[in-house]
Amino acid sequence: TQTVPMHKTSAQDAIRPIGIRHSWPRLFHKEVISQSKPEIREFLEPQQLGQSQAGAAKLSHSVRGLLEANPDFICVSTDIKNCYNEQNRAAALDVLESTESLSHLTTFAATILAPVSALESRGEVWGSSGTGKVQGDPASGALQAVGMQPSLVELDTACQEGGGMTRAGADDVFAVGLPRVVLPAVQRFSESIRERCNLELQWTKCKVYLREGDLP
Repeated sequence: TQTVPMHKTSAQDAIRPIGIRHSWPRLFHKEVISQSKPEIREFLEPQQLGQSQAGAAKLSHSVRGLLEANPDFICVSTDIKNCYNEQNRAAALDVLESTESLSHLTTFAATILAPVSALESRGEVWGSSGTGKVQGDPASGALQAVGMQPSLVELDTACQEGGGMTRAGADDVFAVGLPRVVLPAVQRFSESIRERCNLELQWTKCKVYLREGDLP
């Protein structure tokens, strides 16, 4: 059993902004997302399990089971830099608008994502941000997953060559399959989320797992 970083580690993310929304709008957002949860889950599954019932169990058992059945498979665990705070808001809106089952959420999402948020530290405003999601908001997890889903589906489709797959729990993505298939597919995934979502894959924090033999 081997697990190693894909590159040498280095100090990163010295400053990580945390968005905190007032409890009153969070209550409204929770109601909207709760009523739309079945449609959201149907759109995201099986690749994205972060919004699923027992999603963590489904994620861990599916990845472990596939690796145990195929000792020559690798698993690449990716890390996306500051995913919630830096994802392009337009990515989620584009997917909502173009997906019939989710189009009813477009106006809601556009409204809550439109404001430019003030950034403060110790009570002092030091900047503003017009992108990203607010952590802790019930809508943020769903919108983040929806925005990234087309790129995740592309990665899953690529990994299926040779019997692999891709599964994710929110912004934690696990690509499983043959090394010759998975590694190029993860590279293309990094390019896709950069172009669509303005997100960066942190190669120094990505890991490769292999049950037997030499790591690629």
